[in-house]
Parts: sequence; structure tokens; C-alpha cells
Amino acid sequence: MNEGQAALSVTPPCCQHPALGSGRASHAKGPTSQERKPSRGTSQELQAPGQWRQRSKPALPARIRTEAYWALAVFFLLLAGLQDTWQTPSYARGRWNPLPALHGTLLDYTNRHGLDRRIYSAALQRPQSLYVYLPPTYEPEKAYPLAIYLHAGMQDVESFLPIVVILDHLVACGQLPPTIVAAPDGSLCPGQFGSFFINGPAGNFHDWVAEDVYGYVVQRFRIRPEPQAHIIIGASMGGFGAFNIALKHPDRFKTVVGIMPALNLRWLGACGNYFENFDPAHWGWREVMAAPHEPVARFGPCGIIKLRAQDVIYPAFGSGPEALARIKAENPIELLLRSQLRGTDLAMYIAYAGRDEFNLDAQAESFIYIARQRELDLTVDYHPRGRHNRQTALRMLPGIVQWLNERLKPYVP
Repeated sequence: MNEGQAALSVTPPCCQHPALGSGRASHAKGPTSQERKPSRGTSQELQAPGQWRQRSKPALPARIRTEAYWALAVFFLLLAGLQDTWQTPSYARGRWNPLPALHGTLLDYTNRHGLDRRIYSAALQRPQSLYVYLPPTYEPEKAYPLAIYLHAGMQDVESFLPIVVILDHLVACGQLPPTIVAAPDGSLCPGQFGSFFINGPAGNFHDWVAEDVYGYVVQRFRIRPEPQAHIIIGASMGGFGAFNIALKHPDRFKTVVGIMPALNLRWLGACGNYFENFDPAHWGWREVMAAPHEPVARFGPCGIIKLRAQDVIYPAFGSGPEALARIKAENPIELLLRSQLRGTDLAMYIAYAGRDEFNLDAQAESFIYIARQRELDLTVDYHPRGRHNRQTALRMLPGIVQWLNERLKPYVP
């Protein structure tokens, strides 16, 4: 363990974590005013100089008014709920969040808990936040597998805190082998979607993960040298980053997991509609950058709440022709097409939802189609009724845990 870093190590009793359920894999899919206000449905009309009389206006039917009020209420509730798409409420963005009690040890390289312990990133030319988890049985003289976790969009490094509680429980109860886990920050300014963990206008986030974080952990902790013992995992936007990095560095990472990952940002259906379902016989590629207001996600009844390209894509990739060229260079499906991967060169696990509000199911299925054509090492967990949220991700967890357990067993210290 690196001295001088804040760490927390508490040993509560090992028990079933409520978020894990049965452990079986799932493969399915305003304030009231005291002032008296003028009554509605009336207006005043000049009758003669200095005189006014009331003129009634037809009021909206009660049913229409009620439906309008409910629609407005649902809109604001859903808008507030978007922040909860991935985030756990008790660990939402904030500066003074408490570290959770664990069987293992969580090393804090952030500025979120009273002191600034961030590590310097040569790639980003600034201090950057990172968490490192050490398993309960960690001994400095033993070598351990390494996992790097990349968070979703509209999140930051703090989103790892609820995840590490579940991870710690799985390791303590023997459902996962002892593993060192690094969770770097890939967020941008507050209000922006995220970096997608690429080198782009927002900064060199790919190099931050693949060079700075990887090098920092390997130098300071005993890590198994075999690339088969190095895992990179990502959720949503982080899934894009995980597959992007794994496909670029198969010499370092032989295992990659995507939880509802974005795998084909140039996806278009046969009719040029981003929200079409995947059809292996009829699908295409985006050849023009999405317009700023083009929706890329639709939430709520009839897709009433939309996230647009200027909010999701532009901060990381830019806009215009150079942005489309950057997407082509970084797009996981196109990295796969350009790669020389064969057979078991890279073990891939993709868990995705059939009702994904970002239509990432179509992106995933286009990637899966290419990977299966090449007969690559690919495991798929499809949840047809799942949506792009934390609840679906938790239902995917048992299958991921079982798959990772089998992959990591040979490298238990």
C-alpha cells in the first residue's frame, strides 16, 4: 500500500448484499400563494369611456386541463430522474461524500474528502482523480489481477463508491477472486455528458487511462504480468471507452466487459433513422455529423425528454467534418473491423438492454454481428425488457460476476 494516501479499511460481517438478489444471471430484456388572484376564464373589455365590463372566455374542458397538468408534472419528474439514470443518490456529485465501510481498502486519490490527493496526469497536464480498491486479503508481496472501471456519462469518479460496496462484498464472500480495481475520472465540466475516454477536444482521456492510470497502478502495486489477468470494464459511455482501449491495446488487456456500451456511434438504420432496430440485411453508416439538436436518446412517455447530439457527442468529439473523422477513428465497431483479432485474442462480454433509450441495443447488435462473423471470443447477455438505467445494470451483474470469476480463477494469488 502506498503510504501517505488516505485509506479506509473496516470489516463488517459478510452478508448477502441486497442489490445482488438471488445471484442468478438474467438473460431476458409550486408553493401555495396567500394572495387572491384574478379568476380564470375572464377578461375586461372597454364598454364606454371610463367604464369596463367583464367578458367571459371559454375555459378549457376540465379533462384537458387535468391532462396538461399531469403531463407537466411527469415532465419535471422525468427530468429530475435523468440524473438517476446511473447515479446512486447517496453518492451523487459532491465534494464531501463519505467513503463507504469495506472489508477491503479504498485508496482515495481525489479531492472529494477534505484533502487534495489527486495524481498528476501527464496526458491531461493537470491533477486528476482516481480511486484504487485493494481486496481484503491484499498482501504487498503477492501479485493480483487488475481491473479498470470506466464510469458512465453524466457521472464522475464518485459513482464508483456504490459500486465498490458491491464489489467488496463479492470479493469478501468468494464470488470474485481478489482483484485490484482502479476507477479513474473521465468527467468534463459540470453539465457536460463526458469524455468518452478518448483523446479529443476535451483532453487526452484515452492516454490518461491507458498510460497514466495503468502505469501508476502497475508501478505501485504487485500486478500479475499476464494480459489475460488485466480487465477493463465500462458502463454506457465507459463501455465505449473500455472497448476502445481494449481494441487498441490487446497486448495489455485480454478481457473487456461492456454494460450497455456505446459500440457504434455511426449507427443508422436502413431508412437513415438513428432509432431504428438492427437488421443485419439492411443497415448503414452515418456519413454526416449529427445536427446539434438531433436526438440521441429519448426518455419518458413517447420520448418526451430528449438528449441531443450537442449535449452528448459534441463535448467529446467536437462538431463538423473533423468530428465525424474522429468518430470513425475511435468507434469501437470500426476499430474491430480494422483489427487483426482472431479467435481468443480478446475475450469480450456485452450486456445490453432491448429498450435502451439511447438505442444502444442497435449499436451493440451491429458490433455483435461483425464479431460473430469473425468467430471471436464473445459472450452476450441480452435483456429484452431492460432499459438504460441502474436497475437493468444490477440485473446484468450476476452473469458478469460468473463470467469474470471463471476468467480470473487461474490468476488468484
